[in-house]
Amino acid sequence: MRTKTEPYGYQKKVIEQSAKKNIYALFMEQGLGKTKVSIDTATVMFDAKAIDGMLVLAPNGVAANWIINELPAHCPIEHYLGFTWRSKKTKAYKKELEGFFLSESPFKVLAMNIEAIRTTDGNIVAQAFLKERKCLMIVDESTIIKNVKAKQTKEAIKLGKLAVARRILSGTPIAQSPLDLWGQCQFLSPRALPHSSYTAFKNDFAHTLLESHGGRVYEKILGYKNLNKLSDSIRGFSVRLLKKDNLDLPPKVYQKEYVPLSKEQEKAYKELKELALTMIEDGLVTTSAAVVLLIRLHQITCGFVTDDDGNIHDLKHDRITRLREICDRIDDKIIIWAKFKHSIKQLKKEFGDEAVTYYGETKDRDESVRRFQNDDDCRYLIANEAASRGLTLTASATSIYYTNDFKLETRLQSEDRNHRIGQNRSVTYIDMIAPNTVDEKIHAALKLKQNISDSVLKNVTAIKGMM
Repeated sequence: MRTKTEPYGYQKKVIEQSAKKNIYALFMEQGLGKTKVSIDTATVMFDAKAIDGMLVLAPNGVAANWIINELPAHCPIEHYLGFTWRSKKTKAYKKELEGFFLSESPFKVLAMNIEAIRTTDGNIVAQAFLKERKCLMIVDESTIIKNVKAKQTKEAIKLGKLAVARRILSGTPIAQSPLDLWGQCQFLSPRALPHSSYTAFKNDFAHTLLESHGGRVYEKILGYKNLNKLSDSIRGFSVRLLKKDNLDLPPKVYQKEYVPLSKEQEKAYKELKELALTMIEDGLVTTSAAVVLLIRLHQITCGFVTDDDGNIHDLKHDRITRLREICDRIDDKIIIWAKFKHSIKQLKKEFGDEAVTYYGETKDRDESVRRFQNDDDCRYLIANEAASRGLTLTASATSIYYTNDFKLETRLQSEDRNHRIGQNRSVTYIDMIAPNTVDEKIHAALKLKQNISDSVLKNVTAIKGMM
């Protein structure tokens, strides 16, 4: 087996047992090197003349990482050519794209953000590449295709039929529900699971109940069943590996820092909470409105409110001051996770040139990662959910959750950005919490591996317990 970097023993075993299979699922916990395993597997398949191309679909920001960092580090194939799809229509970009297709490179890799295949231009390019080359097609962080009704899931499944081999990569394949496996496995093969339809799959593995609310009838998931049968059905084309069983990584350390609300925050929080409780009691809150109320309460704990017109009003608060105090006692680079864009902008203003950002409005995300990892003058990476997948941020051994996200998967993914191969220090996670607020409830739910949004969507009155 030809490799550029020596694989760990568990990686080599996965490569050997999967390289000759057309479909395979790498359910390997974040930090175990799924990308390297995939590149080494592609090399084995290339040397066997089974493939001469690879199409990677990944979340926005992760796709480019394959081309910029992972392939140069791990691909031993001489004269390979990598290209990252960008939704640009400039003459220069069109010339680059044309040059990629016209190149006679022995092995080509096209990386695209998953959203691209929902567009006409992106889908055409993906199809053209799959028809031009014998491709291994990979969906990285494959929970991005767990929603069976989503267009990107449907398009990924269609495109997969044009590939000679397919892989899905995920550290949290069922972070929310075992039913998340359906879309991911359909991409691999319509015969991967022992059911011809999602309805039959759901009936086999979930307890459901029809409920009505506001004149709308919906199906509520009560629990799951036959999970041993489900595990058996995927065992032949998948591997599940955990860090605790395969890597001797230093431990994770969790800490909490309490930040009381200011009088102005307390007043705003109390008024909104009373209004929300009244609306719930009167049956005036829909499921979507319940989530909005929860988000607004969460914003207040971070020092601002958003009115009905979308305007932001700052409140007097001590959260940034307390964050600065925490940072000042830490002699390390620090990842600061913040859910809200307004908070990210405030924090960037606070930390200035010592900080880079990674969120929707960051112009060059790759440069932010490069600076954080390699520039001693860059001490802080301020990020939201966009940075939670696929990145290696081992320059830091400290993560501060200025605000927690509601999604369990985002929390699990974000923790492993700096707790992965290459980390030789114990990683500390610090949660900033406003006492007796939604902050505490969110932190407690995530600690119990619960997904906040799902709880509220299933039961509007559940929001009362989150306040």
